[in-house]
Amino acid sequence: MYDHHKPTYHFAAPAGWMNDPNGPLWFEGYYHLFYQYNPTGDSWENIHWGHARSRDLLRWEHLPPALAPSPELGELHCFSGCAVVDRDTPVILYTSVGEGERNARSGAEQRLARSLDGMRTWRKYPAPILTNAIHDTPVTDWRDPFVWRENGQWNLLLGGGRNGGGCITLYHSSNLIDWRYCGVFFENPAYHFLECPNLLRFGDKSVLIYSPDEEVRYHIGFINSTGQFENEKTGVLDYSGKRGFYAPNTLLNDPAGRYITWGWITEKSRKGYPIQGYNGALSLPRILALNASGDITQTPAQEIDGLFAELTEEAEFSLVGGERQFKTRGRELEITLNFNPAENDDFSFNVYQSPDNRECTRIHYNGERRELSLEKAASTLAVEPAKDAQRGKLSGDCRSLRVFLDHSIIEIFAGDQAAISGRVYPVLEASQGLSISGRIRGARVRIISTGNSIVE
Repeated sequence: MYDHHKPTYHFAAPAGWMNDPNGPLWFEGYYHLFYQYNPTGDSWENIHWGHARSRDLLRWEHLPPALAPSPELGELHCFSGCAVVDRDTPVILYTSVGEGERNARSGAEQRLARSLDGMRTWRKYPAPILTNAIHDTPVTDWRDPFVWRENGQWNLLLGGGRNGGGCITLYHSSNLIDWRYCGVFFENPAYHFLECPNLLRFGDKSVLIYSPDEEVRYHIGFINSTGQFENEKTGVLDYSGKRGFYAPNTLLNDPAGRYITWGWITEKSRKGYPIQGYNGALSLPRILALNASGDITQTPAQEIDGLFAELTEEAEFSLVGGERQFKTRGRELEITLNFNPAENDDFSFNVYQSPDNRECTRIHYNGERRELSLEKAASTLAVEPAKDAQRGKLSGDCRSLRVFLDHSIIEIFAGDQAAISGRVYPVLEASQGLSISGRIRGARVRIISTGNSIVE
């Protein structure tokens, strides 16, 4: 049976469960993606590292899993981590988890694997490269290595918690095997743990990203003389958390010099709604940068333009009330809305809309509150999926929205300053309409399809 909730152009595993993106890496002409993967079912268990590669960030070739749990090493799961190239040799660093004393909360180990055949197979180092014994105070939920090389040494961040609050710890090494603990890099007592740390360097500025079991946070600041992160500005990377975008990981060695980030697009909002052999996907690749004002920006990678080949509709208009319907209908679309911002703007771009309006998902913009929301109260007639709204604040005037629809996935970019991602599960086959309603001036809409749209 055709499943009109299954994404088509967002990256996903061939089948089964997937979650965090792991170790994105450029190597010998290919972008490589790894991800948390259960090849034997569509629920979380038996965690491997799935593996795929692409020359263009659009078309992915699935490869055999890179890592599988090794019972002889006490492993039940190969948790998240990163990948680097060490003197032409690809290396994976990951968190190894078992049961009993090797449980995820207090018994995790950090391990390493190398590939000597161009990333086709991986050989694990026989001993852990780090254990919790290295710390003065034990770190709980200690996981998700993130490694970069700078000033002739390897630097490693790990997430976790200690003394009741979230922390990120720092380590140095000359060879990726022998590590020195350098102390706590960053702490946030508002959370019990911090996971999936990323650090991006922009000259004397750094951006620290982590996932605290809710919306992904970022901090803009610098590393002080004692090797700790000093925060200057804080924000939310995507107003979704585990309802949409979580646990991002960043490719550091793009030949074009970009920071390319993927996040896990979860199925959390599905709740009890039936799964059909798959679970989870990844966001579109996003480019992270700092602008001239020192604010973080995120935009879809330019390669994404190659996904959409068919311009289906363009329109210019203003509304002071009522609703304007568009001719295009579909579930695989890119929509760009430009407008002249005013404080009294208050409009909804309506997607996945049925002709009788029994199903409709609303992308709501309020100029007075400078708020963007994904409103799902009428998104499906099914009773199981979550229907609570996802809301985000905008730091300044918003002049454009860029929206990607991929069956059950919605990714929304408010200019380059904010993003919201989510899942919705309309059940009516006819829920493919588009409209806009409310107050908006100088609107210019452009709708592009992958080729699977209908124009009435």
